[in-house]
Amino acid sequence: RNDIKEIDGLTNFLIELKSKNIKIGLATNCDTPNIDFVLESLNIKKYFDVIIGGHEVVYGKPNPEIYISILNRLGIMNHEAIVIEDSEGGILSALKAGINVVGITTSHNADELRKYGCYETIDDFKHFEIK
Repeated sequence: RNDIKEIDGLTNFLIELKSKNIKIGLATNCDTPNIDFVLESLNIKKYFDVIIGGHEVVYGKPNPEIYISILNRLGIMNHEAIVIEDSEGGILSALKAGINVVGITTSHNADELRKYGCYETIDDFKHFEIK
């Protein structure tokens, strides 16, 4: 638990989104115990309006089902959403759901993320703003 570190600026980014009444969803292939472990370790679970784990969908990423489910539960359209992703499968999943993707360079470099289809890349959340 003590070894889990947030990506720089994440908590402040989530706080800023909530202050602007922007809905926040988490779509992950993880199961509930792992999701809870990470989010509770970082004390950020409270910021998410919807959390969907891979065990809650029939088809995992890169299938778009998990992102379509997030959109439905949040009550928003795909053109109103932005996904922040770090994996090729996650990027493809979001793109297949019709959502624009920002890549974060935790697993792949910026060139790879753009190759997968991200329109922008970031290294952390310190200077990233939703416009």
